[in-house]
Amino acid sequence: MLSDVLADAETAIYRYQTEWPDVYAPLAEEIDAVRCRMILLQMRLDQAVSDDWLERNPIYKAAKAGDPGPHDAYMRHEDDSVLEAYQREFAAFLTGQSKS
Repeated sequence: MLSDVLADAETAIYRYQTEWPDVYAPLAEEIDAVRCRMILLQMRLDQAVSDDWLERNPIYKAAKAGDPGPHDAYMRHEDDSVLEAYQREFAAFLTGQSKS
């Protein structure tokens, strides 16, 4: 699937950036812009929530603003705290929906 190809390519780009920072640091802003577009498209392709909830996702919001940091924290450093508040809000929303 296209989503998988994007994920693999974005991971490879991140690896190159971190393993050879001297080579890629001068282009970091441009590379991060490409990575953010890839992250956004992948999230849209994998979307299991409404557009409204996708827009609330802090990883999506940050990537939309040009910051891949929250994505990297969650995906690379396994920092689930990036999504804690979002997950609580979404769980509360789902609980409210199931009572209707």
